[in-house]
Amino acid sequence: MTALGKLAPGAPPKAGFIPLSVPELQGNEWAYVKECLDTGWVSSAGAFVEQFERSVADAIGARHAVATVNGTAALHVALLVAASGRTTRSWCRPSRSSRRANAIRYVGAWPVFIDAEPDYWQMDVGKALDFLERQCEWRAGGLYNRVTGRQVRAVIPVHILGHPVDLEPLRDACSKYRLSLIEDATESLGAAYRGTRVGHLGDVACFSFNGNKLITTGGGGMLVTDDAALAHRARYLTTQAKDDSIEYVHGAVGYNYRLTNIQAALGVAQMERLSAYIAAKRRIAGIYDRALGRFPGSRRCGKRRGPRACGGCIPCWSTRPSSASTPASCCGGWSVTASRRGPCGSRSTDRCRTPARSRRIAPWPTG
Repeated sequence: MTALGKLAPGAPPKAGFIPLSVPELQGNEWAYVKECLDTGWVSSAGAFVEQFERSVADAIGARHAVATVNGTAALHVALLVAASGRTTRSWCRPSRSSRRANAIRYVGAWPVFIDAEPDYWQMDVGKALDFLERQCEWRAGGLYNRVTGRQVRAVIPVHILGHPVDLEPLRDACSKYRLSLIEDATESLGAAYRGTRVGHLGDVACFSFNGNKLITTGGGGMLVTDDAALAHRARYLTTQAKDDSIEYVHGAVGYNYRLTNIQAALGVAQMERLSAYIAAKRRIAGIYDRALGRFPGSRRCGKRRGPRACGGCIPCWSTRPSSASTPASCCGGWSVTASRRGPCGSRSTDRCRTPARSRRIAPWPTG
């Protein structure tokens, strides 16, 4: 096989490759999918869609859930209902995937990337707050970037590999500056922050059920929120914005983003085993901890104790940087993970520093 062929979709992995995650279909998946086939309910209508939405909402404590065709679609719709505007900016953590930046551009907004912190590899909240307070200004009832003049409307914390972002300071900032907080929890179903499940900490949140996630429907996503109006608008937009169930009357630009009943049937079966999957992930993490912790210079990125409890977390280890010029507080070097990823995501182009987790937003100026 040529070098280019090795990179093509569907190409066989290298010998010894360790995948990030593989689907486990050991519950009622066969029975539920067969029920869809036997009854003929195989498209976007069917009882399993509503059951899947309810099971995800119940698992994280949200009031409403809207199933979508994938996680990117969920994020796109979340931006439309919570933070749209063609001259706006939204923040997100830089990532190996472009889907978050793509979704932001779908709505005509512009992403601002906030670097990752070295302990958990999540968005560096200290740098995010620094950007808000020093590089933005409040005027005309909104927060604006001093350099570009664009309005800032949303923050998208991305809970990477099962670990929550330190959200309390961000929630304070969003409240102060009237920003939407949109959680990208696509990799962290089951994780908790200060006793609350991720996905239930912002205005709206998104999950993904791709084949490499904790639970899978082959492909699929979910938007969750406590806001009934946001949920109603999201459901309207994901079903092509139809105003009449029979006539082709549309009151807005809509999208064909609904999940199929077959995929939802898989999701219902998977959610029945969510606790078992989380326990298995933690058990595997312990195996990696014991195997890699004995190597000199290795350091575990992210701890599973304290207020930021991971769900189906992926154990992430970093080796000591080979360059003496790399700051000691930065992971640097190369990461050692279950998928043997490339460079550590927390390497910074500027001075790496430990995030100020205990920092609080300065009081709103009076007078």
